[in-house]
Amino acid sequence: MCGFSGIINSSCSKDQVLEQLSQSIQNIAHRGPDALGTFSKDQIHFAHARLAVLDLDERSNQPFLTSDESAVLLFNGEIYNFKALREELVALGSEFRTEGDTEVLAEGLKHFGKDFLPKLQGCYAIAYYHFSNKKLLLARDPLGIKPLWYSENKDGGFFFSSELKGLLPFLDQTPVPSPPGTHEFLRFSYNSENAIINNTYSLPPGVLLEQHESKCKMEQHFDLSSSFTHSKGNQKTSIDQLEETLFKAVEKRMISDVQLGSFLSGGLDSALIASIAKQIDPKLKTYTLGFEDASFFDESAAAYHSAQFIGSEHQSFIISKEELEESALHFGAKLGMPFGDSSALLMSLLSKKVKQEVSVVLSGDGADELFAGYEKHRGHLMALNPGFLLKSAANFSSFFPVGNRNTQGSNALRKAQKFQRILGMNKEERYQELRSFAKEEDIRAWTQTKFSPRFYSLDSKEELQEVLYNDQRHVLCGDMLSKVDLMSMHFGLEVRVPFLDLEVVKIANGLSSEMKFGRKQGKQILRDLAKRHLPQEILSRPKRGFELPLDQLLEGILQEKLTACASPDFCQAMQLNAESIQTSIKAYRSGDKSLNSALWNLHVLRNWWSEQVGL
Repeated sequence: MCGFSGIINSSCSKDQVLEQLSQSIQNIAHRGPDALGTFSKDQIHFAHARLAVLDLDERSNQPFLTSDESAVLLFNGEIYNFKALREELVALGSEFRTEGDTEVLAEGLKHFGKDFLPKLQGCYAIAYYHFSNKKLLLARDPLGIKPLWYSENKDGGFFFSSELKGLLPFLDQTPVPSPPGTHEFLRFSYNSENAIINNTYSLPPGVLLEQHESKCKMEQHFDLSSSFTHSKGNQKTSIDQLEETLFKAVEKRMISDVQLGSFLSGGLDSALIASIAKQIDPKLKTYTLGFEDASFFDESAAAYHSAQFIGSEHQSFIISKEELEESALHFGAKLGMPFGDSSALLMSLLSKKVKQEVSVVLSGDGADELFAGYEKHRGHLMALNPGFLLKSAANFSSFFPVGNRNTQGSNALRKAQKFQRILGMNKEERYQELRSFAKEEDIRAWTQTKFSPRFYSLDSKEELQEVLYNDQRHVLCGDMLSKVDLMSMHFGLEVRVPFLDLEVVKIANGLSSEMKFGRKQGKQILRDLAKRHLPQEILSRPKRGFELPLDQLLEGILQEKLTACASPDFCQAMQLNAESIQTSIKAYRSGDKSLNSALWNLHVLRNWWSEQVGL
């Protein structure tokens, strides 16, 4: 895993371009602490920061030239089937100088061009420039595990980077906020459709971009919707197939030339991945995070019991109240882009600790979006036919104070109140409401704009399948994978996600809704598989998010920071309505805890914009 930046066809002087490139790669140097490389030829200027975890030979450093020096490659990610691809290329006459996946990718693109992309099994962001035809190819893996940003200026210069922050030195004017991007961020805590800065773009998952003679053309090299086709296997056959494929996915992701471990929470997904990994590596190390003073949010005890059963060498990192508060004060300022999902702070703290032990970890991310593991999936299905009693209970919840996530009872009330809001909505409105962290009317008052998020249609009569397709396009890519990449790579830690092996994804998306959400609970087929590897105690634990005690922070250490979110300098810079924000802050302090996530998003956005752009 690495970070890279590049610029082509700039109208600036070479000295100016090299200064911009230097600043860009320094902005993302945390992604690759092991080696820094640059390449310049004519109008092509590339830079790469390497995190070496496979083939540690310095000859694999990047930017990487093909054997005949006809093209240059920048690559962030891992190609897990590179050995098989290498054999195929050797049969075609290729000769290799190195032992890793970088040269295999470079030679494969040289032989096959963009047709090589469907052969890849892994996670990747790629920039490949061919000198003779003067064509740049950018590509991103099918699920969006690895990020890739790009932009162009009015003079025809085209530039790209692994993080939004890496684009900033190339911009030919002071960054201007995008109103739809700001609205989307404040409501959902992340951006999956619009960047926070005008004229900057995230390359969508499964898409390749070709830039030639100042013109860009995009096409899909993988169509995620095509994977939602019903399998014909019965329950046992499907479980057997899923188990075999998941074992292979974990095994492939344990190939490393540096020490490897696994994240372990108290839940099912990470426990299943760790259990499989332990069968492959008897010396597996697992890691979790806990709180010193926030017991409702602490999963460290449950994770410890899971580790005992699995037999891993386990370590819990307990975060003190002071460490949590200090991190919250400045959270977001140094990130590659604004990111508001509050669990990101915890992922950041965990990644920082784990990096001191290993450089690669496995993660259970992706299972909820594949197998319908969220409570909101239950909400979607219940809303289709709620019945009189359920409607009455939901409506009755509106007479109580606004619920929050701070206690089990208050969290149940929060869910009931959210369910009451989705009654009567169509499926598109219901989907957006259930994935949001803030009320649309509040954010519209702050931004003075209306943003209609996209709902991706799917040719399926099963609404749950369409919901999961949208989760994989919005939540998985924009939230979960962005969180893991931003937080782990900030400390040079590589996270690998076996559930998002493309063959696992195809199996999951091909299953019927009943196999995913059955017997009144989500991830049914995954639970049935896990029974072969884990005890009932782990399977029956209620789902818990990796959550932050937001109210404790907003009402304590962040009080002054919260007040500053309504300041004229910030609101003017971000084109926000200061009066509406002040009203919301007063409402929150008077007891409306439904505003806590939106206000946290404001705090994170202010930290980031102040640090990266300036107020």
